[in-house]
Amino acid sequence: MVAQDTNQFAGAPAAEFARVVRRRARRLVDQTRVLARYGTTRPSEVLLSDGCTPLLVDPGDERVYRFLVLKSWRPYYSRVQAFWRAASRRYAPTTVVDVGVNAGECLFGTRYPDDACVVGFEANPRLQPLLERNRKRHPNGDRITLVDEIASARTAQAMPFYIDEMWSGKSSVVPGVATNPDAASVVRVGVTTVDTVLSSRAASLERLLFKIDVEGHERAVLSGMLHSLERSGSAIGLMEFDEGYLQCAGVETAVFLAELQARFRVLAFDGDERLFDVDDLTSLRRRVSDDPCHTDFVLLAGPEAERFGAWAAAWPTCSRSA
Repeated sequence: MVAQDTNQFAGAPAAEFARVVRRRARRLVDQTRVLARYGTTRPSEVLLSDGCTPLLVDPGDERVYRFLVLKSWRPYYSRVQAFWRAASRRYAPTTVVDVGVNAGECLFGTRYPDDACVVGFEANPRLQPLLERNRKRHPNGDRITLVDEIASARTAQAMPFYIDEMWSGKSSVVPGVATNPDAASVVRVGVTTVDTVLSSRAASLERLLFKIDVEGHERAVLSGMLHSLERSGSAIGLMEFDEGYLQCAGVETAVFLAELQARFRVLAFDGDERLFDVDDLTSLRRRVSDDPCHTDFVLLAGPEAERFGAWAAAWPTCSRSA
């Protein structure tokens, strides 16, 4: 195997070869520690470090395995999970919306106020059985609603949804986002809006907390929740911003950013995972090292959100530990 790996990178720059070796070495260390903790390198249940019920996962999903299973031997949170937990606790939301639940590491990775209305949208039908089992196990399970439809700008009977067979996190309504678009499975899924679902739940919008991670479909999701945003007293949002995915969806990123800034104070995570205020697309690209530009936005609107934002902006880094 070592000889094969060496041949595979013959002629490649030494720095790239060293990076691959380090990554594989870290993976082996993580697998060893996962084995010590769970008795297997591919557990179907992992412990999140805030005391919530263990999360049921599909260890055959490479995204889940790399980002959840291999990191579960120690207290760990990605910046998105860390921010979501902090907002859930410090902001005390009355309504919580997670669009693009995936494995549920954010939605089920923390507890919510007892009277909060919590809604998760996940259009991938292959993820839904495990999500429902996790919902039933969660301390706030009776307050959580799972919606198995696409959240978009308007309701519709159905539209195509592209399932990435290699990496569930790249499943999307946007064709071309998948790791291998030619191998993506296509299913038709019903379409709704966040506004439609929240109005049917008679949710209190005094303090709205939302996350949108839908691989290029973010603008459409926001268009379908404008009524809820206008009615909210304060709103905090966490949204993926990926220029490559947005361009696949036909979204002009500079225009989209201007739309966001007209409604929210927009902050982003830089390469050192510090939050900064976004002025324009040029300065954003300069602060974020990825090309095409990929980061997570924090969207703030209203006095309660701004008070939380003042605390979050002073964060020297998003804590990865409990």
